[in-house]
Amino acid sequence: MHHLRSRYFLRRLKAGAIHYFFNLVLGVVAWGGLAYSVFTNNEEIPFVALGVIGFWLVSVVIFNLKAKASTCSLCMVSLWSGKCQKNRHVKPALGLSYRLGLAGQILFKDSYTCPFCAESFHTKK
Repeated sequence: MHHLRSRYFLRRLKAGAIHYFFNLVLGVVAWGGLAYSVFTNNEEIPFVALGVIGFWLVSVVIFNLKAKASTCSLCMVSLWSGKCQKNRHVKPALGLSYRLGLAGQILFKDSYTCPFCAESFHTKK
Protein backbone atom coordinates (compact mmCIF):
# COMPACT_ATOMS: atom_id res chain seq x y z
CA MET A 1 0.00 0.00 0.00
CA HIS A 2 1.38 3.37 -1.05
CA HIS A 3 1.00 6.62 0.85
CA LEU A 4 -0.03 9.88 -0.76
CA ARG A 5 2.51 12.66 -1.26
CA SER A 6 0.95 15.48 0.74
CA ARG A 7 -2.07 16.64 2.70
CA TYR A 8 -2.89 19.06 -0.10
CA PHE A 9 -3.15 16.20 -2.58
CA LEU A 10 -5.42 14.29 -0.20
CA ARG A 11 -7.69 17.35 0.27
CA ARG A 12 -7.84 17.85 -3.50
CA LEU A 13 -8.75 14.18 -3.99
CA LYS A 14 -11.53 14.31 -1.38
CA ALA A 15 -12.84 17.58 -2.82
CA GLY A 16 -12.93 15.95 -6.26
CA ALA A 17 -14.86 12.96 -4.89
CA ILE A 18 -17.39 15.24 -3.18
CA HIS A 19 -17.72 17.30 -6.37
CA TYR A 20 -18.29 14.10 -8.38
CA PHE A 21 -21.11 12.98 -6.04
CA PHE A 22 -22.57 16.51 -6.13
CA ASN A 23 -22.61 16.44 -9.95
CA LEU A 24 -24.24 13.01 -9.93
CA VAL A 25 -27.04 14.07 -7.57
CA LEU A 26 -27.52 17.43 -9.29
CA GLY A 27 -27.81 15.76 -12.70
CA VAL A 28 -30.44 13.31 -11.46
CA VAL A 29 -32.43 16.12 -9.81
CA ALA A 30 -32.19 18.37 -12.88
CA TRP A 31 -33.29 15.78 -15.42
CA GLY A 32 -35.89 14.37 -13.03
CA GLY A 33 -37.33 17.86 -12.55
CA LEU A 34 -37.50 18.37 -16.29
CA ALA A 35 -39.27 15.03 -16.78
CA TYR A 36 -41.67 15.85 -13.93
CA SER A 37 -42.51 19.20 -15.49
CA VAL A 38 -43.30 17.56 -18.83
CA PHE A 39 -45.70 15.05 -17.26
CA THR A 40 -47.50 17.56 -14.99
CA ASN A 41 -47.81 20.37 -17.57
CA ASN A 42 -46.67 22.92 -15.01
CA GLU A 43 -45.51 26.22 -16.54
CA GLU A 44 -42.97 27.24 -13.87
CA ILE A 45 -41.05 24.04 -13.22
CA PRO A 46 -39.45 23.73 -16.71
CA PHE A 47 -37.66 27.06 -16.28
CA VAL A 48 -36.36 26.06 -12.86
CA ALA A 49 -35.29 22.66 -14.23
CA LEU A 50 -33.50 24.27 -17.18
CA GLY A 51 -31.71 26.62 -14.79
CA VAL A 52 -30.59 23.65 -12.69
CA ILE A 53 -29.43 21.83 -15.84
CA GLY A 54 -27.39 24.91 -16.79
CA PHE A 55 -25.84 25.00 -13.31
CA TRP A 56 -25.13 21.26 -13.59
CA LEU A 57 -23.36 21.73 -16.95
CA VAL A 58 -21.19 24.52 -15.51
CA SER A 59 -20.36 22.30 -12.52
CA VAL A 60 -19.40 19.39 -14.80
CA VAL A 61 -17.10 21.64 -16.84
CA ILE A 62 -15.41 22.93 -13.65
CA PHE A 63 -15.01 19.35 -12.40
CA ASN A 64 -13.42 18.22 -15.67
CA LEU A 65 -10.99 21.14 -15.63
CA LYS A 66 -9.97 20.51 -12.01
CA ALA A 67 -9.85 16.73 -12.41
CA LYS A 68 -6.83 16.83 -14.70
CA ALA A 69 -4.66 17.88 -11.76
CA SER A 70 -5.42 14.78 -9.65
CA THR A 71 -3.06 12.12 -10.95
CA CYS A 72 -2.05 8.73 -9.63
CA SER A 73 1.27 8.95 -7.81
CA LEU A 74 2.53 5.80 -9.47
CA CYS A 75 1.30 5.73 -13.08
CA MET A 76 0.75 9.54 -13.43
CA VAL A 77 -2.66 9.13 -15.14
CA SER A 78 -5.50 11.47 -14.19
CA LEU A 79 -7.67 9.54 -11.70
CA TRP A 80 -10.93 10.97 -13.02
CA SER A 81 -10.05 10.32 -16.67
CA GLY A 82 -12.18 7.94 -18.66
CA LYS A 83 -9.93 7.77 -21.70
CA CYS A 84 -7.10 5.43 -20.71
CA GLN A 85 -7.04 1.65 -20.58
CA LYS A 86 -8.45 0.36 -17.29
CA ASN A 87 -6.79 -2.47 -15.44
CA ARG A 88 -8.57 -5.77 -16.01
CA HIS A 89 -8.97 -6.43 -12.25
CA VAL A 90 -10.82 -3.19 -11.50
CA LYS A 91 -14.61 -3.49 -11.60
CA PRO A 92 -17.10 -0.63 -11.98
CA ALA A 93 -19.16 0.25 -8.90
CA LEU A 94 -22.74 -1.01 -9.16
CA GLY A 95 -21.90 -1.99 -12.73
CA LEU A 96 -22.10 1.67 -13.74
CA SER A 97 -18.89 3.62 -13.41
CA TYR A 98 -15.27 3.38 -12.40
CA ARG A 99 -15.42 6.97 -11.18
CA LEU A 100 -18.28 6.16 -8.81
CA GLY A 101 -16.26 3.38 -7.20
CA LEU A 102 -13.20 5.60 -6.95
CA ALA A 103 -15.17 8.45 -5.33
CA GLY A 104 -16.77 6.03 -2.87
CA GLN A 105 -13.42 4.53 -1.92
CA ILE A 106 -11.85 7.95 -1.39
CA LEU A 107 -14.66 9.21 0.82
CA PHE A 108 -15.73 6.13 2.77
CA LYS A 109 -12.63 3.94 3.07
CA ASP A 110 -9.07 4.42 4.30
CA SER A 111 -7.68 3.48 0.90
CA TYR A 112 -8.50 3.54 -2.79
CA THR A 113 -7.33 1.58 -5.80
CA CYS A 114 -6.15 3.35 -8.93
CA PRO A 115 -8.36 2.10 -11.79
CA PHE A 116 -5.42 2.22 -14.22
CA CYS A 117 -2.49 0.58 -12.42
CA ALA A 118 -4.59 -1.27 -9.75
CA GLU A 119 -2.29 -0.15 -6.93
CA SER A 120 -3.73 0.65 -3.50
CA PHE A 121 -3.14 4.03 -1.89
CA HIS A 122 -3.68 4.94 1.76
CA THR A 123 -5.83 8.07 2.20
CA LYS A 124 -4.87 8.93 5.78
CA LYS A 125 -1.97 11.29 6.38
